[in-house]
Amino acid sequence: MTKNILYSRHINEYLDELRQLTNHCVKDTDLLSLKETENIKDLATLLYDKNISNTEIPFKEKKEKLFQDYIRMLFEVNSSPIYIWTPRTNICGTYEINSILEFNFEFNFNVNSEGIIVILAKNFEDQMTLDFSIDENNNELLEIEVVGDNWCKKPMLINEK
Repeated sequence: MTKNILYSRHINEYLDELRQLTNHCVKDTDLLSLKETENIKDLATLLYDKNISNTEIPFKEKKEKLFQDYIRMLFEVNSSPIYIWTPRTNICGTYEINSILEFNFEFNFNVNSEGIIVILAKNFEDQMTLDFSIDENNNELLEIEVVGDNWCKKPMLINEK
């Protein structure tokens, strides 16, 4: 399929997803171009050799004060604007918000069917991957992977793998 057809097929779903992840009124004109998106994707490879930490928590715990405190600590060490990356970003464009504090971590489990969201600091120093799934006991889980020089320095406040 051509890029225009893919874009047309997914843009409304993508904008709805971004609205849930930011509580912003996101329009297609707020998205970066596909060329800019590709450049960001290429620059994100700078993180491949950085520190990494992982943990897994029950999905609902991301609404708890302990997790919110952790996010505030991440902001304190890297207050860069962030790019939000989901599977539809590659065909619709990247969305940028002012900081990790603007990201809505209270998003619903069904925000996207793929169960993956990446938060990338615009200065390309840190990245967080949120991978949500259901285990064999039907529990909703959230795996959190943090990569970078700043965000990995902060204890996750939760059980690290």
